Amino acid sequence: MAYFWHGLGCNSRYIETILDIDLRILNDEVYRKYQDPITNKKGVKIAAPDLRKDHQVEFLEVLLSSSHRSLGFRNKDLKQILTKDWKTAQIAYELRKLRERGAVKKLQSSHYYQLTKDKDFENPDQASIIEGAYSDINRAVSLIASEFKLVS
Repeated sequence: MAYFWHGLGCNSRYIETILDIDLRILNDEVYRKYQDPITNKKGVKIAAPDLRKDHQVEFLEVLLSSSHRSLGFRNKDLKQILTKDWKTAQIAYELRKLRERGAVKKLQSSHYYQLTKDKDFENPDQASIIEGAYSDINRAVSLIASEFKLVS
């Protein structure tokens, strides 16, 4: 059980490192993508997420939590975590705003969504932070493997 908790801590630190994005790397085009309404392929206008509203911030905090990184999430999962005043249709609407902008994708033939890796947020200056996180994870995995006498 101790190895499980140690591994969970390593994963959480890794995810927190990746989430530490320097907002200065965003160019005007990326900024506008999340600030202005867009029109999808069918000509339907999709509103931009409004981070001035508390419920939008709450939604994004839940969405970006580490529990949804590996397996994805469903509308139903988000509804259980969010406060009681959220309706299923409202969650679907917020997911649609992000899906149309490429931040979230719906997995084929399922009800699951996943966060995407957006190329707009890559920063070469932060590579050393990510490399440090990878080495921490590799050390933890090596420790677990040696304790269980596993061969890599």
